Amino acid sequence: MTFSSDRDLLTFEPDIFTQMPLAGQALLSATTGSVANSIVTCPGCDFTNLKIDTGSVVLINDLPHEVISQIDIEKINISMIRGSNLGQPIKIPDQADITLKISTFRQQRELTHQLLLQRVGIDIDDTNDAINADQIISITAMNVLEILGTLERIFRAGVSVDGENTQLIAKADYYHELFEKSLNQATIQFDISGDGLADHSVDMGTCRFIRN
Repeated sequence: MTFSSDRDLLTFEPDIFTQMPLAGQALLSATTGSVANSIVTCPGCDFTNLKIDTGSVVLINDLPHEVISQIDIEKINISMIRGSNLGQPIKIPDQADITLKISTFRQQRELTHQLLLQRVGIDIDDTNDAINADQIISITAMNVLEILGTLERIFRAGVSVDGENTQLIAKADYYHELFEKSLNQATIQFDISGDGLADHSVDMGTCRFIRN
């Protein structure tokens, strides 16, 4: 499981799902849906198989909304985009005959996730490794790092699709610099003993594993 979700990307780039659709992975496009009490019903859709759940982003008539939860195979509970995923869901108006589009940047997030785990010394292929991602307690720091690294990958992908687009290149360079700066300044805490307290840390700038 990654440290971030698609909806987290919107906190930095609110238009990322409408501006960069070709860089993502399209999952669904439908015109038979409706919204009632902030619940999207889409006959014939399969939200379960598509892994549309908490943290996913859906475009309703080209406006982004976040998924609060999956109710069943054809229904999801949604909200207008919140400032934080800890905030109360924001109700949206009832609508009929909506245009529903769903895409994801899951691939970019997963690649960035693997990079970060490797950076803190976790061997993702070694199930017997002494440390693992579940022991990381610096979740907020890893969330931000994953968002920044993912956004760089998204805009790089956009450049590969759209050619020498100077705006996309500038965006990719911006997030690359921000990611590297944040990475070099971050210290990631671990709870290896399982007592709820940090007992190890990794200085991401030097990649040193330190016992507290």
